[in-house]
Amino acid sequence: MKPLGVRLIDLATGLLGNLPIRRMPLRVEPLLDRAVGNTGLDDFGDPAFREPLTRLVDGMREEGRLTPMGRLAAHGLILGALVERLKIVDEVKRAPDLASPSFQPLVVAGLYRSGTTFLHHLLGAMPSVHGPTFGELRSPVRASQVGGREEAIRIARRVVKIHRYLSPGADTIHPIAADEPDECLHLLENSFWTTTSTFISDSTSFAKWIGENDAGPAYRFYRSQLGLLARRVETERWALKWPMHLWWLDTLLETLPRARVVVLERDPARVVPSTCSLNVCTRTSFSPVDDPHRLGAFWLDYLARGRERQERVLATASPDRIRRLDYEAFVANPISTVQDLADWMGWALSDEDRQAVRARVGKPRYRGKPSATHRYTAEDYGLTDGGIRERMGWNAR
Repeated sequence: MKPLGVRLIDLATGLLGNLPIRRMPLRVEPLLDRAVGNTGLDDFGDPAFREPLTRLVDGMREEGRLTPMGRLAAHGLILGALVERLKIVDEVKRAPDLASPSFQPLVVAGLYRSGTTFLHHLLGAMPSVHGPTFGELRSPVRASQVGGREEAIRIARRVVKIHRYLSPGADTIHPIAADEPDECLHLLENSFWTTTSTFISDSTSFAKWIGENDAGPAYRFYRSQLGLLARRVETERWALKWPMHLWWLDTLLETLPRARVVVLERDPARVVPSTCSLNVCTRTSFSPVDDPHRLGAFWLDYLARGRERQERVLATASPDRIRRLDYEAFVANPISTVQDLADWMGWALSDEDRQAVRARVGKPRYRGKPSATHRYTAEDYGLTDGGIRERMGWNAR
């Protein structure tokens, strides 16, 4: 159910004839003008960002079936990314050497709901490894300044609080904290190379479009932002994570030549309906889910095509750069899994590192009441376990 505050906003917007919405148009040029006005900057960098921006905005406006709160949220997310992009371009121009970070990252990828967050948190818990926090990733320029990391985290705490209010129950499925490692998706969002729109709206064309087009410009801008964040980080050991890197593993490996990638694999009969259930939760305040079966069909097709892209890269990439990790083996032995990955990376772990991993394993993985559980079935979304496995090529493993 929508939170009371969201229902009141929806009601007030209807009574006022959508006046607040008209003041925040989901159109490209007004958004660009507003970002320039808010910052006093006008250089957005590589113009390649404009096509994904246009397709994202048009898709959200025309297909998204956004509630008034959804419209406000979409406007705020896109405007925020444009403002951050202006700041990033301005900062990188003053320190162009930061566009090529020299650190050695271990990148966690794999289908949604396959244990990527748990692994990322274990890696980022080690004192010798830097896992960029939600706060840093949301504000890379601020976090790159002296003393700015703490300020970025402080501001992000308000964002997390709003997220928890607008998506009740999300913390029992996919918890977010301002000071814990989070998805580097947030950096790619500044090039509008993102799947966020599918989690807050009914728009699917944009997610399909980015899957079929060149991600090179977005990943090069991503590398520049990592360079900014690395300015205040002493260690060269980094842990990064975004499940949907699996669509562009070849581009990722080319963009970060010292990176190695671990791809988690879990039975898709668990992954696909779990992703659908998360999607229903995150759309609570923003866009109604009237047809769960259509939602299931979208996610099954989208994740299957992403896995096909993943498999093509895994078939040809050097095992020194990328490897698989079975979800069941990982959750059964998380501590030894981290040690194995550290050995693969050539990272000698200290006693403090190992102690931090053990402590993180013992920490609850989800927030919320102990009785809260994430319940879902394939049938909820018009799917069957067997049909999912067949479409995902799981039976042929």
